[in-house]
Amino acid sequence: MIPEAKPGGRKREVDMWEILNVIFYILVEEVRWRALPGDFPARQTV
Repeated sequence: MIPEAKPGGRKREVDMWEILNVIFYILVEEVRWRALPGDFPARQTV
């Protein structure tokens, strides 16, 4: 479901599980992107 990082590329700064957690949070809680809690990565990253 989540592609691996490409070899030779830049290392990821954000854990992909955190990205999935944000997406699931939005789907389950039905909140807007701008209403994300501060402990999630920035919405521009997600």
